[in-house]
Amino acid sequence: MSTSLSEVIAKKRVLDKRISELKRVIIREQDNNLVEELVALLEIRQSHLINIEAANNVSQIKLGGTPVSIAAAIQLKNTIKEKINILTSLIENEDQKLDILELQKQRDKYFDEYILLSAGIARNDLEVTIG
Repeated sequence: MSTSLSEVIAKKRVLDKRISELKRVIIREQDNNLVEELVALLEIRQSHLINIEAANNVSQIKLGGTPVSIAAAIQLKNTIKEKINILTSLIENEDQKLDILELQKQRDKYFDEYILLSAGIARNDLEVTIG
């Protein structure tokens, strides 16, 4: 049975949450059953990560007319998000001496790019099937 990439990503996020919770519990109370469950979840998560990575490397979207792998688009999106965060920090800094309006304009351009990339990636995740 094939599932969409977005479903696999959602399942991975649930696994991430469960793994995080188990790690916190295992620190307080060492139990063989908990450790076995954690190892099993890590193996399932690894399988999901491999499927996600494979799909992201073969799937493409067009950016400015140029085909780009989803994997590369995700890296671009993450870098843009980092730029947005830096500009936001500069804008919110009470001691800054920079032109806030110019910083906001730059950040708005990055937001536009981020939204377009996110939409393209999300659309791809719904269309790509695994299995």
